[in-house]
Amino acid sequence: SPLALLSMIFLPWKDDLLFVILGISLVPLADQPLKIWLARKTGALDLRFVAMFSVSAVFWTIYGFATKNWVLSIINPTAVVIMAITVALWFKYRGR
Repeated sequence: SPLALLSMIFLPWKDDLLFVILGISLVPLADQPLKIWLARKTGALDLRFVAMFSVSAVFWTIYGFATKNWVLSIINPTAVVIMAITVALWFKYRGR
């Protein structure tokens, strides 16, 4: 939202705000492997999307460590792990 963007620019605690916003975004991301595991089927999961998101998260992780950005160094590796679990579950339950 525009308000979040403006606050990120002007407030001194922008890293904390970014951590909260990105942390909240991990909730629906973690819901995907949970639903696959509970249903024991992959449904309409597009593995290409998961792969592209994972590649993006890996690059953001590298950038976070290279720039010593603690928010990116915590959130993105977590997203990579969630996506790896999603891929593993996709291979386990595909075709069901």
